[in-house]
Amino acid sequence: MELFSNYLLTAIFLALGVWMLIGWIRTHKYVEVKERMWSPSRILFMVAAGLAVLTMVAMKSVADYIRAAATIFCIILFLLQRNGMGNGGVADLGKMVNWSDIKAYDYAENDKKFTVYMTAIDEKSKNHKQYTIEQDYELKDKESVKQILKDNIGKKYRRMKKTG
Repeated sequence: MELFSNYLLTAIFLALGVWMLIGWIRTHKYVEVKERMWSPSRILFMVAAGLAVLTMVAMKSVADYIRAAATIFCIILFLLQRNGMGNGGVADLGKMVNWSDIKAYDYAENDKKFTVYMTAIDEKSKNHKQYTIEQDYELKDKESVKQILKDNIGKKYRRMKKTG
């Protein structure tokens, strides 16, 4: 691989890794109940990490090894960063959403997971943009999640329309 592209990819992966590290530092201490560990995207990132390690066999320069290390660093931080909730709010992609920003919530259960849907409003944006947070929890965490929701935003429970 060309030297310039190695440096560019290394810089991109290091920047993404540092960004995820900052998000993890901000949120990990507030998460009491974590979202399911193994989702399709997490499995895909594990495969990518394995492939990055395997490509080290064919590398020819120090820049290739540095790029692979930066890639693996970024993937490990993605896997460490877990969504979830606690009494401090909801952790979503390295950002804490305060309970006061959650306007409504609903939940659904199926055979394998307990899913929570929350409607949040971004108070920091000019138009107060509304968005939905969807988090999947293990069935064994269902009662803990329900209790956290009830304690923090119990009056905001709304049945949301089923789509699909």
